[in-house]
Amino acid sequence: MILVDLGKVFPFFHIIYSLVLLSGLYQIGHLIFKINILKNIINQVSEIKYQKILISINLILLVFYPIILFININIIPHLSLSIFAFGIINIFRILKKKLNIRNIKFKNLHIDVWIILIVLFSLFLLSLSPNTHGDSLGYHFVVAKKLLSTGKYLADITHFHSLLSGSGEILIAIGLFFGSEQFGGLVQFTGLISLYGIFKKLENENRLFFCLLAFTSPVIIFLSSTAKPQLFHICSVALIFSLYFFENEKIFSSKEKNLKIIISIFILIVSVSAKFNFSLSSFLIGIFILYTSLKDKNFLFMITSLALSFLVFYFPIIFWKWSNFGGNILQYFYSPVPLNIIGMEEFKQYLTRYARGSNPFEILFTFKLREFTNSVGIAFLYLFFINLKNLKSLIAGVIIIIYVILHYYYGQFVGRSFLEPLIWILLICARYGVSYKIKLFDLLCRAQALIVIGGIFFGIYSIFPGSLTSSLKEKVLSLNANGYALFTWANTKLKKEDVVFSMHKSISLGKSEFISMDFIPYVDFTDNRSDRLVKEIYKKNPTYLLTWGQSGKKPYLFEFENCVGEMIHYKKNIGKYEARNPFNRGSKYDGYIFKIKKTDLPKCIKK
Repeated sequence: MILVDLGKVFPFFHIIYSLVLLSGLYQIGHLIFKINILKNIINQVSEIKYQKILISINLILLVFYPIILFININIIPHLSLSIFAFGIINIFRILKKKLNIRNIKFKNLHIDVWIILIVLFSLFLLSLSPNTHGDSLGYHFVVAKKLLSTGKYLADITHFHSLLSGSGEILIAIGLFFGSEQFGGLVQFTGLISLYGIFKKLENENRLFFCLLAFTSPVIIFLSSTAKPQLFHICSVALIFSLYFFENEKIFSSKEKNLKIIISIFILIVSVSAKFNFSLSSFLIGIFILYTSLKDKNFLFMITSLALSFLVFYFPIIFWKWSNFGGNILQYFYSPVPLNIIGMEEFKQYLTRYARGSNPFEILFTFKLREFTNSVGIAFLYLFFINLKNLKSLIAGVIIIIYVILHYYYGQFVGRSFLEPLIWILLICARYGVSYKIKLFDLLCRAQALIVIGGIFFGIYSIFPGSLTSSLKEKVLSLNANGYALFTWANTKLKKEDVVFSMHKSISLGKSEFISMDFIPYVDFTDNRSDRLVKEIYKKNPTYLLTWGQSGKKPYLFEFENCVGEMIHYKKNIGKYEARNPFNRGSKYDGYIFKIKKTDLPKCIKK
């Protein structure tokens, strides 16, 4: 396509493509909100314009994810072009309205509004930066690229991390159709627009302060600059949270209450389908929805809607996993990965234990620059300031505490996992006020906000220029994208048709058919149950192995040491360990490419 070719020559065009796609999502949302009853419901907690993109994305993922899993036709190109066409229509619609920016009364804006708008614009620029995130390079983009090229979701038991993917990769694939890696990050940013709309609708005089704290959680820097499908869905769940904890129930008709239930179920299903982590928040909010349905005497409608929605939109996902990976179908209801495959139980435990050895207080805030964007912020302590005199505020507080306890013991102990309850806390405080105020704590929160804003500016300075020109992109990626130097070198030594094992996880950077070896730490190849995995590995018919090692030391080979043949390529000091956080960059490393002993492959792995 000409459009894609322009993007290759001028990376800035990828930003334009992303913005047109975003415009298309807005136009689809504009058409959806022609339904007055839907407009009436959402208008209770937000101005409609802030929720158009969020609603349209959730509808697209709800409908197309199950279809893509089973249909044999590659619909991603058609879906991408359709959204792009809607984007052009929306641009003409806006131009026709002759939008006059002079009508906005900037002089009357509160100082907190100015700060919020500056933060939002800064995070917008950050979201348009080149993709440098480790998980995105390792599996989000791998799944999306495979989806774009084949029209099918990757069902590869040799790539453990890819089994964590879900509906969110559809959006990344839509952007990649136009060559735009930034679109996935931009989608995550749009969740903040939705969240701003919710805070803006509130009447509490402190709503802007709490909104600012939500946008300046340190982990926002991390999530808004990645395609990881998390921030958008955190904000989607926040919309449902607001619908049930903020609105005035008396003004809803029975039809509106029923539709509100359906909307809530749909968005919660989409969130869980995008990332299994949302099963906890969806469950807790779902319990409260059940409680309100009993109170409103529409419990039967709630149960019926839930059952039908599950059968139509979620069970196909479960069935697809079971048909591809086997085992007990019930495991897919409580596990993000198929536990019947060897190494998956260990892999799941690793995901749960991830970063658990760290200081628990560093989840809130840390002065360690290398860990700063992994913290959720001290504003989380407003949990203890929640207004307990209001019943809904009290119930919300209980739900949040249950979330924290359950996630502490069974989930990942990282800042991004606690951003969801943080936003709930701030929304509740903004809606119902606080039980008491401590001026010193408010000042500390504002000080944290200033530090985070400085971090956002630094992030823009570090990686956003990579979206402007090819040379700047090369410079940004070489410093910030882990494994970039290794794969850039390997791309010059290997052919596109080569099948290559990789000891480095950032395989989306490679041009050959790279196979991630992320299963290595979790699989005991002396166990007979490994036969299935070994057969899948052998079926791929690998030719080479790409690996790396610290300069002057042996390369990382692990259990594959006996499978390695002749070393055909070697480069000393290929580059320094690249990291998005400049304080995480390490020492120089060497690059290696070995031949694989294909005839001895199963045997040598088992050793």
